[in-house]
Amino acid sequence: MKMTDGEKLIVLMLADISKRLQGEPEVDPDFVEQTIYADQLWGFDWHFSGIPFERSEEPNPVVKETLEDDRSIPRAAVLIPSHSQKRQRG
Repeated sequence: MKMTDGEKLIVLMLADISKRLQGEPEVDPDFVEQTIYADQLWGFDWHFSGIPFERSEEPNPVVKETLEDDRSIPRAAVLIPSHSQKRQRG
């Protein structure tokens, strides 16, 4: 998946709005934020395998091998730093 800087900002704002709405969203806004902040957009391809995204980047080879070898790892547990970890580094 490819996203421009503007698209990333829009998606982050929508994730923030989603968190504030009542009810349980179908798309986890925390996962969306973590994926964008970590600049690991391949995580969307992997997490939402039913959506035919354009494949533009692959995960780190070690992560890819680990995930392919152990399908018991939940899709939401993709090895992506948390939002707070990204801010600490940035």
